[in-house]
Amino acid sequence: MYYDNGRFLGTYTIHRQLETTIEDCPAHVPKPKKDSSEYHCSKEEWDNAKPFSQIPGPAALPIIGNTWRFLPKIGNHNIFGLKLFEKVNNQFGDIVKLEKILGLKTLIQIYDPSDIEKIYKVEGVIPEREIFPSLSYFRKNMRQDIFGHTKGLLTSYGEDWRAFRNKVNNIMMQPKMIKQYVEPVDNIAKEFVHRIQSIRGKDNKLSMDFMKEINKWSLESIAYLALNTKLGCLQGELSEDSTPAKMIKISEEIFIYGGKLDVEPSAWKYYATPTYKRAMKVYDEQVTFSQSLIQEAIERIEAKSVDDLSDLEPSILEKLLKIDKNVAIVMALDMFIAGVDTTSTALMNIFYYLSTNQTKQDVLRKEILTLLPDDNSELTADILNCLPYMKACIKEAARLYPVTAGTLRTLTKGIVLKGYQIPRGNDVVFVHMAISINEKHFPRPLEYIPERWLRENINSDISYKKAHPFCTMPFGFGARSCIGRRFAELELEVAIVNFMRYFKLSWEGPPPSRGMSSINFLKPPFNFIFDNVK
Repeated sequence: MYYDNGRFLGTYTIHRQLETTIEDCPAHVPKPKKDSSEYHCSKEEWDNAKPFSQIPGPAALPIIGNTWRFLPKIGNHNIFGLKLFEKVNNQFGDIVKLEKILGLKTLIQIYDPSDIEKIYKVEGVIPEREIFPSLSYFRKNMRQDIFGHTKGLLTSYGEDWRAFRNKVNNIMMQPKMIKQYVEPVDNIAKEFVHRIQSIRGKDNKLSMDFMKEINKWSLESIAYLALNTKLGCLQGELSEDSTPAKMIKISEEIFIYGGKLDVEPSAWKYYATPTYKRAMKVYDEQVTFSQSLIQEAIERIEAKSVDDLSDLEPSILEKLLKIDKNVAIVMALDMFIAGVDTTSTALMNIFYYLSTNQTKQDVLRKEILTLLPDDNSELTADILNCLPYMKACIKEAARLYPVTAGTLRTLTKGIVLKGYQIPRGNDVVFVHMAISINEKHFPRPLEYIPERWLRENINSDISYKKAHPFCTMPFGFGARSCIGRRFAELELEVAIVNFMRYFKLSWEGPPPSRGMSSINFLKPPFNFIFDNVK
């Protein structure tokens, strides 16, 4: 599904897809006054700190730098993903400098949640981070017809990013807006359940790739939320040349080729490398198919009568069209590009942890069936809010295996961390993937224990309250936290409720292997067993 050629480096280009504010909503905050200070600290603190050159990290050799360390066989850091993070953290400490690696800027890895909090708290309402280079190039140079004046949240920055975000924030982030989508999202989840019931074998196993089925559910959900469009992804088998099948394949390849191109040397900016050609083709296919669906939705909206008494809740597109047509179109495109594989991967992880922790699954099912005792019980927003153990199950899966390895920020001012100067313009990476399973922060860190997130256990030794609040942040924090958070949570919660009502999930065989590209993922085969709930 994703490429896995050992490129851990791709994880450093992670930026929370579709970012905006949650905790500190600045939608109505006046334009900030310019701050002429050079540092996020006093001049005295800066002058007394050790220079940037002394930050611990692997020493670079002349000419070849540090690239050799990550090459197979000859490199002493030729391990990838979590093992690499843990190794450099143990060897160099909670701040590590990686420099002179082919194709990458110098990167400062941060492993102390106190330092992460320090950066988040001073970054202001327009945080900076490196935009996706290849996607930005595509939107700027290849499809001016759509992205000429509106780049979207994925590839804009500065005041352009802030202006776009403020236009979409009220539509995307208001809790009351999410309540209106519970019923249709529930209907799609029911279709997902019926799909699995119809394709499982007599042994209650699947003969096909379960991730592809999850992707169908995720695409169907996004299409409805964004456009009020039913694609029919879960209605029987999809032909390879159907629009949904092609969009699912494109969504998978975006994270392969786009992520790969973003960490390759910049030669593709001067001549068309094979990866460049494939990435641009995938980006263009994504825009073409998504734009076709968006245009159909716009025509349907414009044809609606003033007296139309349809019960359908207006889509995100329809609501944004009343604000700005260009913003509406680009926001819908961003939802398709960033809202399928990320949510699918999160659901796969949750299902895996539940299937391998039967006692936790039993507790969750009891909680759900207490409020939804029979097939005629209607799922509502109020019921979703009364399922604390379910929410804890989601949080614990995100702690153990977050969808992304971390978050990147580009410093707009100099800052002192761990007694070292880090000048403005440098990229810092918050390695939450390693922090969130460190025993310093979470007792029994590798165990799936949803109870640690329950308020009733707040005084327990395993309580999340014992950990620093910035240890695990699956949706980011502040002005660039995930704008799709509420929709993703809704999709996950409703899918989990439906599956727990009808299936007892179990896992057969060894644990799945793990892979990493722009996002983390479990590799097939997915040996789930879907027994009926008795």
